[in-house]
Amino acid sequence: MSIDLQTLPGLNKPALVRFFGLPARPEKLYKNTEVCADCNITSFESGTVEFTVQDFNGTYGLTAKLPSAGFPEIPIIWVLVIVIVIVVVIATVALKKRRH
Repeated sequence: MSIDLQTLPGLNKPALVRFFGLPARPEKLYKNTEVCADCNITSFESGTVEFTVQDFNGTYGLTAKLPSAGFPEIPIIWVLVIVIVIVVVIATVALKKRRH
């Protein structure tokens, strides 16, 4: 969200800002692409975050971690190991069947 203070200079003062439709509580708030040091989250409820700013000047944004789908986070190396083990087991079973 941004505002053109040349058109509306009276809005450059402390403000309460709201973002709607968020999937999770914001991890960080940004002002002009840098972490906003003077932004303070006052609430997060039902996908709406409210935060205060000392001066409503610039472009504001946020990052939020999306909720997981219920699966634990597994490092990619373990996924590869599991796949390799499954392939080896399937190949071993197939070879045993061919020999009989």
